[in-house]
Amino acid sequence: MNVSIRAYWYYLVIGWGVYTLFNFYINSVGYIDNLVNASINCLLTAVCGIVISSLYRWAAIRNGWLDLPLKWLVVRVVLAVVTMAALITFSNLLIEKYTFPQFTQDITAILLTRYFGSWLQVFFIYTFIYHLFVYYKRSVVAEKAKATAELDTLRLQINPHFYFNTLNNLYGLALEKSSRTGEAILKLANIMEYVIYDCRSDLVSLEKEVNFIESYIQLERLRYEDDMDIQFDKQIRHNDLLIAPMLLIPFVENSFKHGSEKSSSGFWVTIKAYLENNCLSFLIRNSSKPSLLKGGIGLENVQKRLHFLYPGKHHLEINDRDEVFEVNLSIQL
Repeated sequence: MNVSIRAYWYYLVIGWGVYTLFNFYINSVGYIDNLVNASINCLLTAVCGIVISSLYRWAAIRNGWLDLPLKWLVVRVVLAVVTMAALITFSNLLIEKYTFPQFTQDITAILLTRYFGSWLQVFFIYTFIYHLFVYYKRSVVAEKAKATAELDTLRLQINPHFYFNTLNNLYGLALEKSSRTGEAILKLANIMEYVIYDCRSDLVSLEKEVNFIESYIQLERLRYEDDMDIQFDKQIRHNDLLIAPMLLIPFVENSFKHGSEKSSSGFWVTIKAYLENNCLSFLIRNSSKPSLLKGGIGLENVQKRLHFLYPGKHHLEINDRDEVFEVNLSIQL
């Protein structure tokens, strides 16, 4: 049984349980001398309600009502509610016939209409909540699928030029028989392992995410050599905190992309990552030309992911002024 089905049954039983308690309270006032029969009456009515509600859910799923346009859905819901109200009114009369036979003789058409009207209200509320629940679950699943697709796209888009340039630099180092060749290959292997294998999970350890960024920065240092001043400061101790994979890399990629645009102060990128009280602070500052940076699709996508994955638990501030582009992100993990 998946989570959504368990949640449905949980809320269905809770809802009918609350109704049963309310119904018992009303009946106990009228039938104070026969609380046992009042209890049986309420419990049997609740069982009938759960069965009829479940039959509606089964019919709605089996006949594809959940995928119908709203106007056609409303017609079916109204007919179903009338049918359910009639069924439970009839069931209720049978139950009362055996629990309180002395009172069933006094039931008039007016009282029967009131019963029916009350059950109409109950089942209209039920169907409204049920369809609201279904559409909410679908929207959550759709948002998650979209976020997953964006992550897959991001995984494929980690700048292909970065890989080409890195391989060219590795080739040059190999020709020179540089001592840095082995380290550079190891950094590239770490990046590819993280992207291909670790990022399959919804969450990864914060330490792995930061190490991935560090490997990326080390390779960018190799790429730019002495042409860019690159500073990376991290204060992330060993911990078991988790974070969504590749959440930070778009900011890092963006900083190197535009940090290489020469400003009056030269080429430079400064990145800081530190953790305090389970709150990750991530700060990036880089040189830029004022007319170049407008955010971009990559940054828009990561803002959407932050909103979806960490609602109310993050703060993102992006500034572009005085030839300096700055990103200040904090996430409560």
